[in-house]
Order: sequence, then C-alpha cells, then structure tokens
Amino acid sequence: MKIYFALISLFLLSTPLSAQLSQDAMPLSDMGLVKTFLLQHMVYPDFIADEKINEQVSLQLSISENGTIQAIDVVRGIRPEANKEAIRLAKQIIWLPARKNGRAVSGFATLKVPFNFRELKKRNRAELAKAPKSFEKPESESEKIFTFADLNQAPYPILNQKKMTLSQYIYQHLNYPAQAFSSSISGTVSLKFVVEKNGLPSNILINEAVGAGCDQEAIRLLHSIAWMPGLKNDSIVRTWNTLNIQFKLGDKRQQAIPNNQGTNF
Repeated sequence: MKIYFALISLFLLSTPLSAQLSQDAMPLSDMGLVKTFLLQHMVYPDFIADEKINEQVSLQLSISENGTIQAIDVVRGIRPEANKEAIRLAKQIIWLPARKNGRAVSGFATLKVPFNFRELKKRNRAELAKAPKSFEKPESESEKIFTFADLNQAPYPILNQKKMTLSQYIYQHLNYPAQAFSSSISGTVSLKFVVEKNGLPSNILINEAVGAGCDQEAIRLLHSIAWMPGLKNDSIVRTWNTLNIQFKLGDKRQQAIPNNQGTNF
C-alpha cells in the first residue's frame, strides 16, 4: 500500500513538471509590446476604415529550432489585402523557438492581428511616432538585421526641431514616474530594439530594468521617436540599436544615448 501511494504521488508531482518542460514558440518581446508593434506599424487597407471593420486575422507560424519562420498559414482571414499585411507584420517579429526539455526544437506559434477601425483612430491620438512618408534611398530586399559595425550609416533619430538632440528630446518629454519619485528610485533603463526599414522601433527588449514605472516610461519615449534607418551599400536595412535613458532624482536632466555598436543575438 505504501509503495502504491508513493507511485501515485510521484505521478501527480511529475505531471506539472513535464508540462513545464515544453514551451511553444513565442515572440522575443512580450505580448504587450507586440500589440503596440502591430498598432504602430500596421498599414491599414482602405476598406477597414471605410466599412468600419472590427475583425482579426489569425495566423499559425511554423518556427524552426533557430527561430526562423518556415511557413505561415492563414487560419482565419478577412480579405487578401488584410491577410497579406498580417503576414508582413508577422515576418518582422523575431521569434524564439519552441523548447522541449530545455532544448530548442521546431514548433508552432499563433498570432492574432486585429484590424479595427477604432484602433486606427486610437493610433492617430496616441503618442506613437509615425513612419516617415519616404526616404531618399531604396529599401534592401533582405530582412537581415545588421549591427552598427556592418553599416555604412548608422540610424539616427528624426526630431521635429532640426537642432534638437536626442538628449534634449528626452529631457523635454520624460515624465518621471510617480512611484519611482515617491520611492526615491533612480537608475538607467537600457532598451535594445530594431530600427525597421520604415524608421520605427520593433522587437523591444529591456536589457537593464529600473522598475517602479521607469521601464514603461522609457518604452513610451522610444515609441514616440522615428528614426532614419541604417544604410548598407546605399540601401535601407534593419538595424539593432540600443537606447539608454537615465532617471535621476534631483536633476531633471536625463540622458538618452544610442549605443555605438549594435548587438547580434
């Protein structure tokens, strides 16, 4: 009886443990940031606003063990224009492979891309940078993400005032979080992200966190900045970049310094 009870106990304990050893493929950024990415980067087909559409495209992605997208299937679509846009956005997301017993394996991920005319209005009111209408250089056909060391010209911020520096922009627009202020919390938030070919940030990661609302404020500021994309062989490419934002009590001056070197994953 004791042996039988021990075997039952072992089975009950091992079941949740085995479940934890398997994990589906997922985006590099958390889902909240993915949602903002979709809102900021989406090119809405005209019929979404004209017909006040409120639907979503559901995609299933096949992800290899190294995070490469092998195939994308439209599980539930709307119209060809919306389906095509959803697929384009999915390809810009960096995916982490599925894991089994701690080892990267091929697997699947699901992505739901909302096409909501109300969200379009929300984007127009939000503090989200808009993609510049055009650049003088052509876009590279490659989706490779380059580091600063690979580029002929590194990305730089596009600010409304020509003589304004990025540090000055951060100084003017940073709102010190109330929780951090009341708790006397200071420090530097370091964000890693991709400057896409359209000049907007994507795949944001918090490299160094401060907490108490500072991380969210740093991300809000990053989302408000459009960039001149990096150039490689006279073509616009995707580029890794880093932004460090210092939260310092007693001195409103904040620093925002793009790293001089990109970083490979």
